[in-house]
Amino acid sequence: GAMSGAAVGSYGLLASNSTTMRVDGATILIDGAGSTGPYAYGGNISLAHVSVRTTAINPLMIGTTSYGAYGVVANLQSGVRATVSMTDGSIDTAGTSGIAAYANNSDMTLARVNVTTLGSKAYGLQAANGGTLTGTNLQVSTSGPGAYGVRTVSGSTQTLSDSSIATTGADAYAVIAMNNNSVVDGTNLVISSRQSGAPGATAWSSNATDRIRVTLTGGSVSTSGADSEGVIANEANTSVTLNGTRVTTAGAFSNALKVNGGTLSVGSGAVVNATGTVASGLFAGGSSAATARVTLNDTTLASAQSDGITVASGSAQIDMARTSISGTPRWLRVGDVPTSSQLRGAAAPGLSNAVADPNAEAAGIGEEVLPASPFVAPSAAPVQAVITASASTLNGAATTAAGATSDVTLRSASTWNMTGSSVLTKLTNDASTILFSAPSGDRTQSTSYKTLTASNYSGAAGTIGLNTYLGATGSPSDKLVIDGGSASGASLLRITNAGGPGALTVGNGIQVVDALNGGTTAATAFALGTRAVAGPYEYQLVRSASDGTAPDAWYLRSQAPVPPPPDWNC
Repeated sequence: GAMSGAAVGSYGLLASNSTTMRVDGATILIDGAGSTGPYAYGGNISLAHVSVRTTAINPLMIGTTSYGAYGVVANLQSGVRATVSMTDGSIDTAGTSGIAAYANNSDMTLARVNVTTLGSKAYGLQAANGGTLTGTNLQVSTSGPGAYGVRTVSGSTQTLSDSSIATTGADAYAVIAMNNNSVVDGTNLVISSRQSGAPGATAWSSNATDRIRVTLTGGSVSTSGADSEGVIANEANTSVTLNGTRVTTAGAFSNALKVNGGTLSVGSGAVVNATGTVASGLFAGGSSAATARVTLNDTTLASAQSDGITVASGSAQIDMARTSISGTPRWLRVGDVPTSSQLRGAAAPGLSNAVADPNAEAAGIGEEVLPASPFVAPSAAPVQAVITASASTLNGAATTAAGATSDVTLRSASTWNMTGSSVLTKLTNDASTILFSAPSGDRTQSTSYKTLTASNYSGAAGTIGLNTYLGATGSPSDKLVIDGGSASGASLLRITNAGGPGALTVGNGIQVVDALNGGTTAATAFALGTRAVAGPYEYQLVRSASDGTAPDAWYLRSQAPVPPPPDWNC
C-alpha cells in the first residue's frame, strides 16, 4: 500500500507504548518538516521490502533547533526502548537536517537497505543517547554540506558490515564517533568522501571523560577533497584501530592518518597512502591533554608529495614492526610544520541532538544547529617524537627542527634507506642498517654526498653504509656527524666506492665521521665492515686526525701499495 501525509509532525507508522507493527511490501511517502516515516516510540516495528521516502525542503526552526524530515526512527518512550528491524528496503530523505535512520536510546537493525539523503546536515545513519544501530549490506549515500554518512554520539554504538558509506558534500564526515563513550565497529566497509573538509573515519573526544572508539577491519577509506583526512583520532581517550584497511587520500592538506593526542593502531596488512600536496601519510601530535600514541604493525605507509610521518606538536610515541614507511623527500619530519598544515582540517562536529516528544507541536527528532569550532589546537609544548622501528624499512630523509627533539631506535634488522641529509637528536642502531643512497651529480664534489647528524648515536652491531670517493686525502664522502653529544657502542662502516681510482693519502685522509661542538666518539664506536679497496690501494679506518685537530673524528687512510715480488725466472 501507499501512505502519505503533509502536516508537520505526521507519521507513516507510529508504534508506541510497547505495541508491535509488522509491515511487508509497502511504500511510505511523507512530506513536511518534523515528519517521520516509520516511528517506533517505545514500541516495535518490523519492516520487510518497504520503501520509505520523506521530504522537508524547508525545515522548521524553533529556537536553535532545526526540524527536517526523518526516514525511520526508534526512540525511547518513558524509559522503554524501541526497536526497529528493516530488511530489503530503502530509505530516502530530502531537505535540511533530515536523518534517514535514527536510533535514539533505542535499537535498530538494518539489512540490505539502501539509504540516501539530500540536503544540508542530512545524516544517513545516526545513533544517539545510548542507541544501537546494526547494519549489514547497506548502501549509504549523503549529498549536501555537513551531511554525515554515519554519526554516532552520546554513548551510542553502530556495528556495520559489508556496506558502503559515501558522502559528496563539503564538511561531511563519512563515519564519526564522538562524545560520551561512543563506538563504531566496521567490517569490510567501503568509506568515501568527495568534497573538502570531509574526513573518512573519525573518533572525536570533546572532554576528559570521553572514551571514543572506532574499529575498522578490512575494507577501505578514501577521500578526494582538500582538508579531508582519511582517519582521525582527536584528543585524549580516543582510539582508532585499523586491521587490514586500505586508506587513500588525494586532496591538499589531506593527511591519510591524523592523530591529535589520541591513540591509533594500524596493522594486519593495512596500506596507507597520501597523494596530495602537503599531505603526510601520518600526521601526529600531542594535544594539550595527551601524548599521541601510534602503533604500526605489518603496514605500508607512504606519502607521494610530503612526509611519511610528520610530528607536529607536543609529544608523540610511534612504534612500528614489519612496516614500510616512505616519504617524499622525508620519511620523518619533527617540528617546523607550517601553521596552516597544523590547524587545517574539517570543522569540529556539533554535539547536540535534541529529541522532541511525538505529541508536541513540532513532533519529530530535532538537530540543534551549532556554530562550527576549529580543529583542536595542538600543544604549545616543545615537539618531542619517540620512534621505534623493528624489522621495518624506512625510505627517505629525516629532519628535526631547532627546539624539537627526536629519538629514533632501529632494531631487529630494520633498514633505513637515507635519500637526503638528515638530522636526529638521538639515534640507536641495534642490529640494523642505515644505507646512504648513491651520490647524485659529480661524484668528485662534496655537494653530491649526504650527512647524517645526530646529537647522540649508539650502535649495537649496527651497520652504516657510506659512499666514498676513494681517492687522495680530502676526497668527498658521506658522513656521520656527532653534534655536541657522543657516539658509543659498536657499529660497522660499510664503504662503497663512488668511482674513486684509489690513491695514497697523506695527513688526515678521508673523513667519514665528524664530531662537532664538543662531540665525542668512543674508541670502539666504529670499525670497517668490509675491505675498502680502490685500484692497488686499501684503506683503513682510523680514529683522530693526524694533526691532532679532531681527536674524535674518523678517517680512511691508505698506504703505498706493496710492490709485487720480483720475478726470479726472468
